[in-house]
Amino acid sequence: MLRGLLVCVLLAALAGGGATLAARTATASTARSSATTVIYPDNPLISYTEYVHAAINHSAALFDRPGVNNGNGITSPGTRANFRTDATRVSIVLTYSYACGYTGCGRFAVEQDGRLLPASIGSDTTIGRATFLLATQSRRVPHSYSIIWPYATQVAFNGLQIEGGDSHLLAPPPTRPSRLYVAYGDSITQGYVSSGTVHTYPDEVARKKHWSVINMGFGGETTVPSDGTAVGALHGSIVTVAIGVNDWGTSKPLNTFISDYKGLLDAIRALQPQVPVYCLTPIWTTFDGLTNSQGLLIQDIRHAIAAIVQQRMATDPNLHLIDGLALVPNQSQYFVDGVHPNDAGFAFYAANLAAKLPS
Repeated sequence: MLRGLLVCVLLAALAGGGATLAARTATASTARSSATTVIYPDNPLISYTEYVHAAINHSAALFDRPGVNNGNGITSPGTRANFRTDATRVSIVLTYSYACGYTGCGRFAVEQDGRLLPASIGSDTTIGRATFLLATQSRRVPHSYSIIWPYATQVAFNGLQIEGGDSHLLAPPPTRPSRLYVAYGDSITQGYVSSGTVHTYPDEVARKKHWSVINMGFGGETTVPSDGTAVGALHGSIVTVAIGVNDWGTSKPLNTFISDYKGLLDAIRALQPQVPVYCLTPIWTTFDGLTNSQGLLIQDIRHAIAAIVQQRMATDPNLHLIDGLALVPNQSQYFVDGVHPNDAGFAFYAANLAAKLPS
């Protein structure tokens, strides 16, 4: 579904194929045509937050998540572009590399002055370049905006178009909370098949806690020890680990899973010896009670995680265990397909998880 080679194409064609560029002056990053002012991606009054890796130049800003060998690394769920303007009309210019196809999977959420606007923008079906209206107002009033990236598509940000206000962005750009939550996991953490990033549990938890968040969920991911290095390198203030259901689904031998899970925790601890880490056992699925080709139940994966974490908790006071079965009601009405929660299921997941995490 997700084509990893696309990141190479877009990085070369759209993002100039390199690391984040030095900020240009606001004048060089602004162009005015009749009543419309174009704000380019490298404008220093746009603050980008909550990403793993960025390639930014005058024509495009592109974000991805290297370090985990998974095709979903070309997505960047929850990344934000933050800016201030008094324009009466604000639009966003985007280039989609493919259509993700699920309702909400390619749409951006928008916060205005810290409040989530009811309508999302963007497309789940567009391929190529398109312009979308972000906000309008009848008179010039300064507002702070935060644009939140979708969870399941690769999209380049080509800039803003503003009309009816100052022909430049306002200083300073809005800031985000300093406390950073890193959520590692599989497709459930990434957000499949929610109606948008703001309905995923990492985003909802961060919103409840007033944290920033980096979503390190990757569809189809099994437990891989080196993923812990990618997680630890982000230097989050708090980490959750929600992995294991795909290990069961791919019939990984139990001893291999145990070794991999221990290696994952070891890799996180090698970079962050003291960070609070909360290990979640898999949530309920309609496959509970079924055995895989190894003769294992999902409950066997839960028991293995619990045993590993409980043993380590004796010498690691910042390691914690959370029972995933207590997070989402064990009823199919809260799931899309028996594995991935729907928006109502994610709301339970976020509320119950947030209650178990520190302030």
